[in-house]
Amino acid sequence: MMRTSGYRPQLQKLEDRLAPGSVFAPLEPSVMALGPAVSLGDPDIWPATSSVRVAASATSSGEAETAAKNPDVMPIIQAGSALAVQSQMLSAPAPHVQGWLGITGGGDTVTLGVLPGSSLRINQSQTVLNFGDDPPTILINNVFIANDGTVSASQSDFVIPSFEVIQTFHFEVQMRAQSDLSGTYDRGSGAATLSFLQDTIVTSADAPMFDNTHCILPATTINLDTGNAGDPRDPPGAAFSGGEGRAVDNTFTIGGFPHGMPGMDCGGIPGITDYGAAFNSGFHLPSSNPGDNFYNFHERMDPSIGP
Repeated sequence: MMRTSGYRPQLQKLEDRLAPGSVFAPLEPSVMALGPAVSLGDPDIWPATSSVRVAASATSSGEAETAAKNPDVMPIIQAGSALAVQSQMLSAPAPHVQGWLGITGGGDTVTLGVLPGSSLRINQSQTVLNFGDDPPTILINNVFIANDGTVSASQSDFVIPSFEVIQTFHFEVQMRAQSDLSGTYDRGSGAATLSFLQDTIVTSADAPMFDNTHCILPATTINLDTGNAGDPRDPPGAAFSGGEGRAVDNTFTIGGFPHGMPGMDCGGIPGITDYGAAFNSGFHLPSSNPGDNFYNFHERMDPSIGP
């Protein structure tokens, strides 16, 4: 295939010209680059005693003669040597293979836990929910921070305990992640952004005619940033330092619980109560103006990465 295309790798030095059966160890770094910054000749990717042999069967006598006459053309290395190089690649450490292929590899895996001093303010603080524990019980496990600062975690790695509201009857409120986590992290400054989609479902074991399936507050996107200001009554966002930071979303909006749609809302007792309407009144929902709601997360990163 290489012969058909007319492609020939360029040799850099006279002593690098190869003949069948010859051994090159190590390669000149500039000879056969497999990625933007790492070549087969990078001394860090080969064991100190390794070498790659060009199999005698790799070139025909005609090709060997062509190589001898033309020092700027390297004979085609066919199946034998190709398999040898492939074997070296498969046995090399993953970060090196990623480098050859131009893939950014490596990173750190941490857990983010929500500490006391966290809060949710709804509709100009008409409703305030304080949350957080030490040790944390609200967690995002297996948060991966790539070497380029990209942050990610699976939706299944969110751990958010429910809480109970008692208004004559018992109502279990469960906030739920509805997407994976994405974001950024600067190891030098501790600045971070975190984004995910969240909804809330309410269930009840004792409220008459309550709909445990459809009483869901619509999902909203949460965009936390350590550089955002919080409500004046709360601490502002703060970059991570010593494993702790504070991230704030001050622009998200919140819808309302469904009501007035029998079979598709929170249920109720006809002529007496509509649970969805009651929740909206109690939580001051909907709150659809950016700037009227604040999510303030006091967080711990374990282990601590960065400043």
